[in-house]
Amino acid sequence: MLNIKLITMAAGFVGLFGLVGCQQQTSNNNVTVNVSSKATVGAYDSGGSVSTIDYAYSDAQPDNVNLDLFMTLDDAARFESRIGIGAPLKRVNRYVGKTRREAIQLVVSELENYQDDFLWPDWVDNVTPISFFERAKKRNRFYCGESMFEDSLRMELSKKLLVSNTPQFERLFLVWLDHFSVEFNAYSQSHAYAEHMRLIRKNSSGSFLDLLVNVVNDPGLIVYLNNDSSTAKKPNENLAREFLELFSLGEGKYNEKDIKTLAKVIAPYGINFVSEKPNWFSSKASGREFKAFGQSYKNFNEFVELISNRADFGEMIAKKFYREFVSVKPPKPNDIAIIMSAFRKSGFSIPKLFEATISLGSFWSEESRLNIVKSPIELLYGSARILGFAGQEMDDHIWMLAFATELGQDLLNPPNVAGFPGGTAWVAGQMMEKRIEIVNRMFGDFSQSSTGMQSKQKTTFMDAARSRGQQSRIKEVDNYRAERKQFFENLKKDQLGVETILLNEVTRDFEKNRWRNIETVFYNVQLNGRKWDGITVQFGNDKNDRGRLGDHLRLEQGKSSPDAFDQSAYNRSFTNNRGLRTVKFSYPSGGDQRRMPTATEDKMLVERLSQAMQIVIDHNRAYTQLSVNSAAQKWLKQFLEKVGWKELSENGKTYPPVRMFAIENGVLGGGSSGGTPYPKMRPFRCGFNQTKYNFIEARQIPEEFDGFSLGGTISELDKQDLITLLLPDLSSRLGDISVKQALTHEGYQLR
Repeated sequence: MLNIKLITMAAGFVGLFGLVGCQQQTSNNNVTVNVSSKATVGAYDSGGSVSTIDYAYSDAQPDNVNLDLFMTLDDAARFESRIGIGAPLKRVNRYVGKTRREAIQLVVSELENYQDDFLWPDWVDNVTPISFFERAKKRNRFYCGESMFEDSLRMELSKKLLVSNTPQFERLFLVWLDHFSVEFNAYSQSHAYAEHMRLIRKNSSGSFLDLLVNVVNDPGLIVYLNNDSSTAKKPNENLAREFLELFSLGEGKYNEKDIKTLAKVIAPYGINFVSEKPNWFSSKASGREFKAFGQSYKNFNEFVELISNRADFGEMIAKKFYREFVSVKPPKPNDIAIIMSAFRKSGFSIPKLFEATISLGSFWSEESRLNIVKSPIELLYGSARILGFAGQEMDDHIWMLAFATELGQDLLNPPNVAGFPGGTAWVAGQMMEKRIEIVNRMFGDFSQSSTGMQSKQKTTFMDAARSRGQQSRIKEVDNYRAERKQFFENLKKDQLGVETILLNEVTRDFEKNRWRNIETVFYNVQLNGRKWDGITVQFGNDKNDRGRLGDHLRLEQGKSSPDAFDQSAYNRSFTNNRGLRTVKFSYPSGGDQRRMPTATEDKMLVERLSQAMQIVIDHNRAYTQLSVNSAAQKWLKQFLEKVGWKELSENGKTYPPVRMFAIENGVLGGGSSGGTPYPKMRPFRCGFNQTKYNFIEARQIPEEFDGFSLGGTISELDKQDLITLLLPDLSSRLGDISVKQALTHEGYQLR
């Protein structure tokens, strides 16, 4: 708990804030409040048995007697700083003269009607993910601009935080991003993280139940919490455990059996390993009926409905919102009952939860003033928005994210699945002094600058050179995309086109190994109008099967996007130890072709993918793993001789059955072998190198930021009004202080 002490100095200056330890808030499963009805909920006693306890929640009436008071500038600034990001004048002025009730109705209405216009970087929707050939990249040491995926997401989020005209939405987005916590750097699936962000933004001002239901459709959470490796027979409990403990109910409201059971239920929810989109695998599912809290359920949606009917459902979220918007002190039971009552009656609407929280008498009380430590993001972006000034001698906005990281809030990389510790952890140790030093460094000379005009540095020679380099890169991407489009449009009937082929793995001791294969990735594939983002195939020959299988192909469900074959082929397949259906069959001949696809188009795909390996052999110097493995080369050549290479014909002209557009490491084609002519191939542009994202433009202060200008110079403003925007809870008691003193005041670290 924050213990804020205002010590009145002899000169009348109020200013020293003592920050002491945080009292831990304990979970109370049996809240006793004066409400009109009660409900019961299954809970676990010390022995792990289900018992029934009273839980009162229902018709608690809000104490809103103060909501009809008219708002002064101080009230309006405090209100905006608590529900938004900073207290910029253009936002604060909207509330002055309105009642508190009217101000609440205004911000809630904006939230309910908000249409998200977040600018997703080009790669999110227009570039095929690269994680499914991660091993090929590492072994051949080529770079796809991986770090730039995160950088571009950070830049777009930074811009949104800086210029949003609906900051209450961004605040809620940050709350849910922390609640459903995923660390970007924990894994290589950038598109999965982008989808994680998109799901949260889509539901941040909708229904809390929608957020919960989408946990199993969130590829970021699925990968981060290892549900992609879970099966009903061997369930991974991570996602189930965190769902109950951190996302929905809270500690002490479930037992280990509930976790194990839920883990089996959600085991089928994984991702497609090519597209990084959510994927439901029936082979991982269980047809059983399950039980929790004495009730039966068949699937995850039924489980969410089951827990939402518990009388204590919503308590954890109500307390979370109380800590976020009202106070870090333990809440009064009646306040939680009020929030829960409104939340439940609304069908768990997030805007109604928000409305009930900021309508509490406690929200407006003197006791809750200066009771919450600003997060680094709030501190830095709030300062910029209030001042209309994004930092001394800066012409970009990215520095704020960098400093926020230095202060402990690396926005896309929380420390663990529980998210950022928050509260007094933000000012632990020497962090308070560091925060004040950074604010002073970046905003302390504000009074000597134009209050509304962002300081712009003159364009330097280096800036101009970077701009020319950026334009050149964008032109190259345009050319690459145009030529690729033409390449696929020129494909003939029955001709397979592939953007590039990569090798994930070639068995090293190929001659001796009993399970030898060449795992091949086909990136961006088309055949007779059918399209795949990628297909992963293992071409192999197992020596341990006594010659029964011989040369063969192996494809796993989920390792092509969309599935490579008709569903009937997977229905005849076997299930591997990870619960994925796997199609494995002899080809082009051999002892076991039972699982070979029977559909005509699928059989043609098998033949063309096999023939495409001729391109790999003919350009083996581009494939390091193969070029140094003579045994693997020898086998592959023998395999291709069996497959055959038959030219296709149309209108008296012949053409190859397979074409490839680009090749890794910039090794150009032009050679031929065994009657397989290739047009000249260009270097493969992978990952971020396929996008036109302009980092130079992205890091510049958006033009919309001019709308936060206070107008004129500091001498032309009412300085006291500016001090009020910065320190609304103290401005009337601090006397004549400068803007710099207000910014570096310990009270400015609080809200």
